Amino acid sequence: MADDKAQGGFPEFHDELAAEAVKIALAEEAQGVFENDNDDRGPRVDEYQAVGGTLGQPWCAKFAYWCFQQAALKLGCSNSFPRIFAAGPLEKWGEQKQRLVVEPRRGNVLIWKHRHVAIVTGPALDNGIVPSVEGNTWTGRIRKDGVYTRKVREVSDCKFVRL
Repeated sequence: MADDKAQGGFPEFHDELAAEAVKIALAEEAQGVFENDNDDRGPRVDEYQAVGGTLGQPWCAKFAYWCFQQAALKLGCSNSFPRIFAAGPLEKWGEQKQRLVVEPRRGNVLIWKHRHVAIVTGPALDNGIVPSVEGNTWTGRIRKDGVYTRKVREVSDCKFVRL
């Protein structure tokens, strides 16, 4: 069962759930999950897409939700990630529920420029960059959308939701 200790004033947030979601996300990245043809589709991508009931749509938030859902199933607890699959509405939810935090930490949900969702894998680096694992993104070296670890998001460009 998940650790019931509160994190930073959020009693529903479980450090164990967040840590497990990060592990699951990193394992997906290690498997090399990619879209078929940069079309928001692929065998594994379609699994993430299924949580929202649609295929062939942007899937960054669906990936993050799916990771938290898998973690919750593994730990036998509820998923604290709301069924919101777009960055803007998720950010608005975080605001309304007073879940936005300034300092990112492992397991927070990162919202970049109101349009992309990722999972924070650790605290901000000294240069102000937040390490993350992200779905529906690419690295810049090759244009192949998939699941990647990134160190490119600046804290100043992001909002962070602590679930």
